[in-house]
Amino acid sequence: MLTLEDFLIRANLPLKAALQRMTDNRRGVLFVCDTDAHLVGVLSDGDVRRSLLDNTQLVSPVSKIMNTDPVTASTIADAKDLVKRLAIVAVPVIDDEGRIREAAIEDRDGVISLRTLPTQTNAEKGLCAVALIPARGGSKRIPRKNLAMISGCSLVGWAIQAARESTEVAHILVSTDDDEIAAECRRHGAEVPWLRPPQLAHDDSPTIAAVEHALRWALENIEPAPVFAVLLEPTAPLREGRHIDVALEMLAASDADCVMSVSEAPHVFHPEELLVVTDGQLCPYLPYRTMETRHLRGDQSSVYIPNGLVYALRIEAVLATHSLYGAKTLPYITPWSEFLDIDTADDLKMAELRMQRREMVGKE
Repeated sequence: MLTLEDFLIRANLPLKAALQRMTDNRRGVLFVCDTDAHLVGVLSDGDVRRSLLDNTQLVSPVSKIMNTDPVTASTIADAKDLVKRLAIVAVPVIDDEGRIREAAIEDRDGVISLRTLPTQTNAEKGLCAVALIPARGGSKRIPRKNLAMISGCSLVGWAIQAARESTEVAHILVSTDDDEIAAECRRHGAEVPWLRPPQLAHDDSPTIAAVEHALRWALENIEPAPVFAVLLEPTAPLREGRHIDVALEMLAASDADCVMSVSEAPHVFHPEELLVVTDGQLCPYLPYRTMETRHLRGDQSSVYIPNGLVYALRIEAVLATHSLYGAKTLPYITPWSEFLDIDTADDLKMAELRMQRREMVGKE
């Protein structure tokens, strides 16, 4: 059954998300809203086709091509009348505050009304999550790594885009010591309210120190005070908004202090398969195994690798324990195909191929 939520999309989400929503509900129109469900425009499939012909990228925000002066109504009866009289697909019903409460939709059975209220906003749900993106200017293996371009967007830009796709993130903060990175982040819509202090920006500066510095600022300057945060490292460009949402929902529904995304390690990377050279001889990596007693593939238990897609954090626990993990960490297991950590120039080349493949799938 169609609901009003099926027709709602946020203005800062990418065109790819809009195309998927249109495909899912088999309708060629979406109502574009801000984070509090105020109507800011309407997007039709015709708008999307024209934008693609103009070479607009699928990662561009919906707000770039939407109709900002849509037909609206104040009652459902008026909305139905407008659908029939003007032969348009849908007319939203707007309340005195400019929020969508109902809609009239052209359907094969006539004109139907959708009366479900919009999904609760972040503030109403009480999550008010903060996305924190660490983006230091210095890097050894790849100079200026956070500004490296993949598929037309910088690594830090992809991290911001994923945060903007999330329905649970209310604020996006970037912690950087670099003016150029700060400008790039602001261009993508993130907040950079300060440059990271020099003592937190050295090669050997612990990540947790920069995280605590940013979270303390968030608690002092954001209202309502955030309870949850997500740490989004730019080196994981395959991240999407859905990863952030799942991790935050898992954390909010649990008594854990952290939810960390991991991928199951392939057989060839399993500790039972790893060997070391000791005194010129091959020996098992696991000290309690011999070459004969190593477990074969069928007897190996699953092991997991942190994939960097998302760390969902309970802010109070981070500041109390000075740790990302707190007293209890839950796993958010994602496929190995979503694991990609940018550490070398070859990783950048692989990322370019995989991002292009993902965009091609989105166009199909």
